[in-house]
Formats: sequence, C-alpha cells, structure tokens
Amino acid sequence: TRVDTYVLQGAPETALCERLGLKSVYKEKRSRLVMADVDRDLMQSWVNRAPERASEYHLLTLRTPFPEDVVAPYAELQFQMNTAPMEDFEFEDEVITPERWLEREQWLADNKRDLYAMVAVHTETGAYAGSTSISYDPLHPSQAWQWETVVHPDHRNRGLGRWLKGANILRILEERPAVERVDTWNAKSEEHTSELQSRPHISYAVF
Repeated sequence: TRVDTYVLQGAPETALCERLGLKSVYKEKRSRLVMADVDRDLMQSWVNRAPERASEYHLLTLRTPFPEDVVAPYAELQFQMNTAPMEDFEFEDEVITPERWLEREQWLADNKRDLYAMVAVHTETGAYAGSTSISYDPLHPSQAWQWETVVHPDHRNRGLGRWLKGANILRILEERPAVERVDTWNAKSEEHTSELQSRPHISYAVF
C-alpha cells in the first residue's frame, strides 16, 4: 500500500520525488564517533557509576554467534526498537523471532563480520532489560557500525543505555584497537541520542 525510498537531503532526486507526489516523512542523521576523541575516563565513569541507579542489574557480554539460550530473549528485546522515533513514517512493527535473529547471525558470518553486544540483565528475574551492539568487519578494520541501543520501557530511567554504551565502547577500544570510527543513524528528531554522537552528520530523507 506504500512505497518509500531514501535520498540524500537536498539532492537532485528530491525534486523528482516531489514531482511524483511523494512527501518527506522522515529525516535521518548519520553520526560519527572518532575513537581517538573518546574520553575514556568519561566512559569508565559511566560504568563505575552504574550501580548508583542500576544495582539490580548486571551486564552480559556477547559476541556472535550467540549462545543458544541467549537467542530467544535477545530477539524478543529487539521488538522494543519499534518504539524509536520515526517522525511521520508509517510502518508495521518489526518482529524479530529467534529464527530471524539466527538469519542475521548467518548474514554476519557469511560477510565475515562480528557483532559485539552487551545486554543489561535484571539479576533477580533474568529479564533482558536493554542491549547495545557494534558490528565489526575485519576486511575494513578502521570502520565499525553502531547497531541498536534499546532499553525495555519497564527498565528505563535507570541509566542502562549510558552504561551499555560506555561499556561496549571501552570493549571495542580494548579488543579492536584498529577501529578509528563508529558510525550510526538516528532520526534527526531523536532527543536521546548519545553524547558519543558528536560529529557532523549526513542527513537522509525518506519519501
């Protein structure tokens, strides 16, 4: 019932989209973290201060392929990505089943990529409260890609997102020192983008 396409904001194709009757409904920014600029002390302070607000949680460190018992709760948590701001772009909620997650893992393996993930786990119940992940391609060792950072609504306002981000960035610095930059995308209207996203961005428009 709908068609959408991505174009660079201000590019000549924008006029064509408008002539076809398409309208701009979503603007996205590409942000870049330069690893040489990372304040390691700040990242470590995010980790060290986590117990002040999140003493009921602990972090689970993962790398693809995930253990079998992790796949289902991790996939279920990803449904909360549907709560991310999408401005006026209408789309059906994406449901990540364990089978679909394993397909993503296979795609990563086929393309020789690794996914470095951190999960915040509610210690008492074992519930997966939040996660963040970074994709790394050994064929392009200087470039990494930030994937999701998501916190379940039942566990928000405890500093979990900052804790997850800080811990995973420190991990990449330690385990993948060749990485020079980490890029990610967010809606331009996103209010809760990380302090890490401090570089000039490239904007895209969805029509």
